[in-house]
Amino acid sequence: GHYSSDPEGTSRILEMRQMIMALHGMGLRVVMDQVYNHTDSTGLDAFTSTFDKLVPGYYYRRNVINGVVEGGNCINCTASENRMMAKFMEDSTVYWAEHYSIDAFRYDLMGFHPRQVMLDVLAAVREVDEDTNMWGEGWSPDPGSSALNDAIFETATQGNMGDTDIGTFNDHSRNALRTGGLFGGNADAIRIGLAGNLVDYSFYSATGQLVSGSDVSGYSTDPSNNIFYVTSHDDGNLFDFMQINLPDNLPTSDRVRAQNMTSSAVLLGQGIPFIHMGADILRSKSLDRNSYDSGDWFNRVDFTYEDNNWNNGLPPNTIDGSDNAVVSANELSVVGQAEITFAHEVFKEFLEISQSSPLFSL
Repeated sequence: GHYSSDPEGTSRILEMRQMIMALHGMGLRVVMDQVYNHTDSTGLDAFTSTFDKLVPGYYYRRNVINGVVEGGNCINCTASENRMMAKFMEDSTVYWAEHYSIDAFRYDLMGFHPRQVMLDVLAAVREVDEDTNMWGEGWSPDPGSSALNDAIFETATQGNMGDTDIGTFNDHSRNALRTGGLFGGNADAIRIGLAGNLVDYSFYSATGQLVSGSDVSGYSTDPSNNIFYVTSHDDGNLFDFMQINLPDNLPTSDRVRAQNMTSSAVLLGQGIPFIHMGADILRSKSLDRNSYDSGDWFNRVDFTYEDNNWNNGLPPNTIDGSDNAVVSANELSVVGQAEITFAHEVFKEFLEISQSSPLFSL
């Protein structure tokens, strides 16, 4: 509603449909972020949970000993193992596909949901749109969760979803890439990511040993399960990670090349390439790790390529405990229009290569 001309009326509905239609007219597909795993509150008081007002206590996963609603990384966890919560997920996702023509769905902390529920949702949506896609965060539930280690149901985690049509974000290759692993470190996690993260793919490791994907964090049976990425809206972005992890004395031009090479792994590897906006133009969030509430000061993207938003001030949080003041002071991390334009042109070349042959998207 914040983006509509009148958030209080029907304009928000009409204008969203017009937006989706316009995007479809440009040849783009529209993905919706689905956050069914938690709500911002619980209880029967005003401004709290609609679910609790409907059926108190039913829609939330509770600790079996003290009855407290489970929290952790996602506060107020919903109980999607309960039939009506699962039905809510299925019905509402179908509604978005049928009445708003949403093309694909990305699920927040999908590992908190049952695997079967996710498969049921996919099957239901494909009755409306057989070409729909679904993927999500296949992280394991928190250590304190009753759903940890498939204790109460088979969870929709990476290892459990590797043989389905629902993809998961591949953090194994991500961690190796964004910490400069392309040039050392855990290169095998990058190798298996390039090969679609396939569990049964055989290759020679960094130590010369013949290994399979399952030996080095592979968990997929098909490249489409591999959401291959380096950074997203959560956490720091690629440029900022590179400034933290690359050698302090690395020349500016080599820093740009390192970012280009890292992006090329995502663009040329097997699987679904996932690119955070601005990775092609060296976009920085000035080391802000979690910028959802930081406004334009840390989230601005300059499409004139004159500035990449680096060093706009110290953010309220840090990336992996880095000393932001020290990292920010490195003059070799400062880029201008020439470096940004070069990075953008090289990125486009990699895109052209990846689209030049079906061999890059098996």
